[in-house]
Amino acid sequence: MSKRPLTIYLADLVHNQLMDGSYMFPLNIGFISAYCKQEFGDQVDIRLFKFPGDLIDALKNKTPDVVGFSNYVWNADINCRIAAQVVRETPEVAVVMGGPDFNGTPDGISEWFNQDGYKEIVDFYSVFQGERSFNRLVAGLLEHDKHELRRSPIDGIATVHPDTGEPIVGKLGERIKDVETIPSPYLTGALDEFFQVPLIPIVETNRGCPYKCTFCAQGLSSGYRVEFFSEERVFAELEYVAQRTKKSNILIFADANFGIKKRDLKIAKYIKGLQQEYGYPRRVSMNWAKNRGEGTVEIAQTLGMASQLILSMQSTDAQTLDAVKRNNIGTKTYQKVARLVREAGGDVGTELIVGLPGESKESHLNTLRDCFNWGMGIIICYNALVIRGSEMDQADRITYKIATKHRLTDSAFGEYDGIRSFESERGVRSTSTMSEKDIYFFRPLHWLIQLMWNYDFYDLLIQYIMTQGRDPVDFLIKLVENGENSSIPAISELFQDFQRESEAEWFDTREDLIAFYGDPENFQKLKDGDLGGKLNSRFMWRTLMTCASEFSGYVEECALEYLGDRDEHEKPVKEILRYLSLRQIDFSASDVLANFQDRSDEFSYDFQAWERACFDRKIGEFAEPVVYRFKAPEDRREALSTLMSQYKHHNLVVTLRKMSEYMCFQDLFYEVESADPS
Repeated sequence: MSKRPLTIYLADLVHNQLMDGSYMFPLNIGFISAYCKQEFGDQVDIRLFKFPGDLIDALKNKTPDVVGFSNYVWNADINCRIAAQVVRETPEVAVVMGGPDFNGTPDGISEWFNQDGYKEIVDFYSVFQGERSFNRLVAGLLEHDKHELRRSPIDGIATVHPDTGEPIVGKLGERIKDVETIPSPYLTGALDEFFQVPLIPIVETNRGCPYKCTFCAQGLSSGYRVEFFSEERVFAELEYVAQRTKKSNILIFADANFGIKKRDLKIAKYIKGLQQEYGYPRRVSMNWAKNRGEGTVEIAQTLGMASQLILSMQSTDAQTLDAVKRNNIGTKTYQKVARLVREAGGDVGTELIVGLPGESKESHLNTLRDCFNWGMGIIICYNALVIRGSEMDQADRITYKIATKHRLTDSAFGEYDGIRSFESERGVRSTSTMSEKDIYFFRPLHWLIQLMWNYDFYDLLIQYIMTQGRDPVDFLIKLVENGENSSIPAISELFQDFQRESEAEWFDTREDLIAFYGDPENFQKLKDGDLGGKLNSRFMWRTLMTCASEFSGYVEECALEYLGDRDEHEKPVKEILRYLSLRQIDFSASDVLANFQDRSDEFSYDFQAWERACFDRKIGEFAEPVVYRFKAPEDRREALSTLMSQYKHHNLVVTLRKMSEYMCFQDLFYEVESADPS
């Protein structure tokens, strides 16, 4: 038995070269720590780390016995580089990793340890759920050195034999069925220090996923099962978090399917009470239950503007859904849910993935048309990624001729005490049914959907186009096709730059990616926020901050050309665009909050009445003079102040694009109320 506590450093690292505030509490290693302390008490001394610099400093001050890293696509490289330094300087330290960026098959284990010299760096890998396997490892390290432990299998742990280099793995797949036996990282105080930095609290109310989607590894890693923490524990954690959170107004649920059980409505109501008592959370983000349909509506209605009901479809094409083993809820249910949420004043949307097996250019266009026709107020479009350990990373790659390239993961780069690191993701660039040219076709189209529809900057214009019986997807395609050759210099440059960067962000090899971003000039551009990052968000804010007026004029001309009969459409289109311009906050101002002041103007249409009617009637039926007051309420001012502080960067575009990922979208706009025209 060891005579002193085993010193353990656990790291859930994220790159904070740009900022600290765009990340979540290290809940995962909080669970590992709490479970380990429960079993071993004073035999272990555990510290948790979120940022690379903090871990590097701690390693200089004290050499631990064990360093553990949570391993994901956004931190795999920095984990490896710090682990390599640990091994070089203190080879007796046991290096452990765990997380979903791992293929738990025998071939996958061998491949992982043999990549980039990992078997010389990483001693043990905890596969799937980590609490019990890590405790078994700790029990072994309290009695033996790491080399001895690597000679025999440990359940839940993969390693390689120190002499032969052959993979050794214990029994995999065991789960903790009674998750209540895992102490709460919040209620035990294990995460208290992280309330002092601008991180986003994240809470887990259930664990696991029952679905078998081939593009995801979560169901596989959980054995397609779900276990639930007690309501009492969840309520206590939420109260604990609400009382202590001062540097963010956002809350995130880690659940794979929030709303999968009726009790989640109780949780939503409890959050509503916290909002009234503490003013927190202002925004709640979660992965909604995939097939609950109407069962999630009341939750969305309860949370109101604090949340958006996102019913992930990925595609509406039957062939594609069959290929990825996806079973969506029915069309009529989607339409009913969308209507109920809209009538309650909420937002309902979906997530789509372009480049899935079986998807074609035509089928993805049809999916986009379906989403608009079904009343989806938010249509979030992703490029398919190939995740290690998922079915798409194995059989599907051959069956569907999936070709991939490498892209820098958003904000996942940095230099820390001489250690420079870049994280990358593998994205699908072509399949047997969709060419790379087809995928590039959708890139600017998805950007315009985000700018004009998802974030509501041009939502009323799109609604107007639909009330005229015209297809919004065709209108957006027209905007893209005309954009690069626009006679307006700011617009042609905007579209040309977007197309150029959408192609330049992909690299044939990871080595090519590192060489490009490692160039001193390009690395400085990354740090300044002028390169990298999610293109849709970066170009959305570039548009709103540098050429909002020119873009609005371009949209107006394209809309009138697309609709035809200028005499009929010119007045409502111009009025809509003027209203939309006044409704949005001017983020191009040098001092956004100082410029956020009440104002009013008169219009020829009652846009709010039209919206309350769910746009089921043409705008001409609402043609009456109305004065709108555009108010700057104090709660929105405070919310923006908190967010801009949490996501502070010297480049305002970086601040805005990062804070808009989770924020309450209404905080981007004035509060509008009508008044008598007199």
